Amino acid sequence: MALGQLPGFARWLTPAAVANFQPDLVLEGLQGAWQFWDGQMDEQGLGKWVKDQARGAGVMIHEQMPVERVSPKGWLTHAAGTVRFGWLVNAAGPWAVELLERSGLATDVRLDLVRGSHLLVPTPARTSLATTGLFVEVPGTARIAFLLPYQGELLVGTTEEVQGLEEPISASTSERELLVALVARHLPTWADSARHQGRFFAGLRPIVSSHADVSRSSRDAVFRRHGQLISVFGGKWTTARSLANRLAESAPFNGQP
Repeated sequence: MALGQLPGFARWLTPAAVANFQPDLVLEGLQGAWQFWDGQMDEQGLGKWVKDQARGAGVMIHEQMPVERVSPKGWLTHAAGTVRFGWLVNAAGPWAVELLERSGLATDVRLDLVRGSHLLVPTPARTSLATTGLFVEVPGTARIAFLLPYQGELLVGTTEEVQGLEEPISASTSERELLVALVARHLPTWADSARHQGRFFAGLRPIVSSHADVSRSSRDAVFRRHGQLISVFGGKWTTARSLANRLAESAPFNGQP
């Protein structure tokens, strides 16, 4: 996945070898594990970096100013008034379809909005945070979850629950119980810290509807154009740069017809 930039190849580990990487892991019934390498990111830190880069390039950013309507002729209405632009890009993520609907514009795209909830667990006293993460099966489902070292804590996730825009974007009781149970099942020495000191957070993913089972839907993004308004549906952090390049290279405001 990293195009040859991985520090090593995947390999099979015996239970004893797994224990060297994860001393707190329950080994009962474990037949072994595959070891592989992956990347990790700080979403908030990356978002701030992107914002700072944009401002440095002369982009004007207006925060806390909800957009009420957009038009195919480049008009944008917000809380402080209406402004006209040469081109508009509707990159409102989970709210992209809703913005078009409020603007009286039809689209053939349907979004499945999926909430992903996570748990951050402080490192218990007299316990060391392993430098190796885990991908584990979620009992009774076809999903896997992760337990990863993240900025000095244990990051546990993620769930996948379909919801509507009118619902709060926060971890439900069942999601909280599931995430804590994963810690107790695999890393029991972390269970008390997870139950009593764990902090939950959630985010909403816009997935272009392409399959009855949302977990099997494509994560690809699609564009739609209404005159001078271009809407972006779907996408995610890991494809944000390639998606932006694709938009810039193919959009009509870049000299394309």
